[in-house]
Amino acid sequence: MDDLLIERRNAAIFVTLNRPAVLNALNFNMIRGLNAVLDDAAADPGVQAVCITGAGDRAFCAGGDIKAAREGGLAWKAGQGRLEDVMAFFDEEYALNRRMFHFEKPLIAVMSGITMGGGVGIAGACRIRITTATTRWAMPEVTIGFFPDVGAGYYLTRAPGFAGRYLGLTGQAIANAADLLTCGFATHYMDAAKVSDVLEVLASGADTTETLAESPPVDAELPYAEIDRHFSHDRVEDILASLDQGDQWGRETANLIRTKSPTSLKVTLKHLQLSAGDTFEEVSRRDVRLARKFLEGVDLYEGIRAAVVDKDRQPKWNPLRLSDIDADEVASYFRNS
Repeated sequence: MDDLLIERRNAAIFVTLNRPAVLNALNFNMIRGLNAVLDDAAADPGVQAVCITGAGDRAFCAGGDIKAAREGGLAWKAGQGRLEDVMAFFDEEYALNRRMFHFEKPLIAVMSGITMGGGVGIAGACRIRITTATTRWAMPEVTIGFFPDVGAGYYLTRAPGFAGRYLGLTGQAIANAADLLTCGFATHYMDAAKVSDVLEVLASGADTTETLAESPPVDAELPYAEIDRHFSHDRVEDILASLDQGDQWGRETANLIRTKSPTSLKVTLKHLQLSAGDTFEEVSRRDVRLARKFLEGVDLYEGIRAAVVDKDRQPKWNPLRLSDIDADEVASYFRNS
């Protein structure tokens, strides 16, 4: 089975991420195939847009192939292979994100189903990002001992108030179309039943702006005022202390954060603080440095083990406590070395 299905229909190229058995998780073939599609689109004046969808009814794209990253990293740590070989996936993925973000022709993502991690990297870089009632959007990397990569620092810090900090530090998913629009993660809402018709209009080269102008049948749900109250603090410890003194939502949120990698939490908060004033290019270049540093560490391997290998959901983080990670250790993740 081809990992990408590519079809030229009149004025548009349609790309389907085609690994439904693994929720369309990205691999090298898909990243390189998407680059080839962009080459074709850029070179052909008859192509007016590129539309990306996910195969099956469960996911647009659930992320990158983290099992492969873990296996490669462990092999390197055992003296087999090079770290550069493991980093090659991240290097190429992030370079694709940057290329898509700046692409001169409209890129359109239909984010039906799970859209997480690397899927956010693909969809977020598209000019038009369509959410449906089934979209479930998240950057849950702190759960696996990593950080919100694929340029997500740029998107998260442009959400209202401190909503991006909340999403980055909890890994919580948004399954509400109004919140996705409010946060800027989606540009348009559409009834899933109408998507195929709109794509036909797109293929004809006609303007789809009016067709896409639908209002979601729900109101925003995120507690933005509460999020701003607690997540405006500039240390993870202070955010937790504030949440602990809050209502039931606050205490439950604090307990959720405490299940995440302490290293990931501190590095993620610093990354988001820096990203607030950065260009997409600057955020993405820092992603490269941070990914390498996490591959050199231990929590990423343990987090992936607990989440997708043994699936015991009981990661043993090292260090175990926030208090064991000082400012120097956090700063080391951001040095050019």
